[in-house]
Amino acid sequence: MGISALTSLATDLGMLGSFVAFVVAALLAALLLCLVFRVVVGYLPSYLHAIAVALLSLAVAAATVIVAGLILPSAPAGWLAWGAALLAGTGWVDYQLLASDGRRIGYRKALLVQLIFLGICLLAWMSFAASTAAISTV
Repeated sequence: MGISALTSLATDLGMLGSFVAFVVAALLAALLLCLVFRVVVGYLPSYLHAIAVALLSLAVAAATVIVAGLILPSAPAGWLAWGAALLAGTGWVDYQLLASDGRRIGYRKALLVQLIFLGICLLAWMSFAASTAAISTV
């Protein structure tokens, strides 16, 4: 009986390794959010605020997938989680990541920032899942 690459990776890493991987992924996601914000708005925001926005989006998506998973099948629950992360993250981007003059950037620009950010995150996750599925043992 085969074991998937993700299962063997989780077994090999352990709790401390998984925590380190989570921290590194959160820091890279915040850096990506800063870069997307820079491209859309033209100003590099605070890195600490970007970490907070990335972690809030993750927390909202996780909570949504848990609650929606109790009611809906897994595919609609996943898409609902992405939608909730988009809306909550958009509000948080507008609230936390301010423009260079200290004002909010507006909901439209915040939505564009969050949409691009989540799109890149989705592509990164799909490439990671595809690469681990390709190397899994049968």
